[in-house]
Amino acid sequence: MSSHDLHLREFTGQTEAAERIRRNHDGRRRRVLAGLGAVLLGATTIGVGGASAAVKPSSKTKTKSAPTATVPSNPCPASTNTTVAALINTKYANVSKVYETADDTKQPRNYLAVGIDLAGDIVYTVNKTEGDWLNVNVPSRPNGAVGWIKKNEVSTFQHPYLIKIELGIRRLTVCNAGRIIQQEKIGVGKSERPTPTGNFYTADLLRPKGGPNGAYGPFAFGLSGFSDTVFDFAGGDGRLGIHGTNHPELLGTPASNGCIRVSNAGITKMAKTLPLGVPVQITA
Repeated sequence: MSSHDLHLREFTGQTEAAERIRRNHDGRRRRVLAGLGAVLLGATTIGVGGASAAVKPSSKTKTKSAPTATVPSNPCPASTNTTVAALINTKYANVSKVYETADDTKQPRNYLAVGIDLAGDIVYTVNKTEGDWLNVNVPSRPNGAVGWIKKNEVSTFQHPYLIKIELGIRRLTVCNAGRIIQQEKIGVGKSERPTPTGNFYTADLLRPKGGPNGAYGPFAFGLSGFSDTVFDFAGGDGRLGIHGTNHPELLGTPASNGCIRVSNAGITKMAKTLPLGVPVQITA
């Protein structure tokens, strides 16, 4: 499967540079998922409650109509666009051109030196523009790290997508311009290794070596965020991810080491629909 086949949906306003981003990820998808902070370990016991006994209505009592089922509220916020800044086919050394302030006379900070190999296409989500500078979110510890990059060194594009993750009800929602286009039951972090809440974004898309039958399923999004409890795991540094699973029976349970698990069909649909740089809002 070519990398172009992995992103079938086009969106209005996408620049030629953005399309190159979508086509150039194939090599990076073949990397081992060492940077993701979750694998399937152990088993979770799922209890099944007994059903309530049915009550036959009295012939003298007027039977009431069954209450109308409550329609779940739309978790998607009002339509908003996200601006993504991209470094295309960059060398790892060039990634260090992220500054703490909008001042290139000072030494740039290498935000990505801590266990993340994102050589290839690098994306940041943009918070604001000031003159020739972009203030961006950076996929590095600590969570919420921001920096400044020079506008003329990147290409930018916009998209209308958002991923909303509600840990308490074990639900992932993909939004497009304020509309629900996909919802999935998810697996979340165990109590001792919980999935952190916060605002992140999709920084990477990978095809795990284990394939659809492996622990990570057919695809995995690497996020810009990191576990608050896992700092050294399977050769990586606890980076969060959204990925498939070879244990779909554990969806809806706290069974991971911090990552978000979805069905293989669900992650495949997301991989074919979404560009990189999609905001991911994780709430309790």
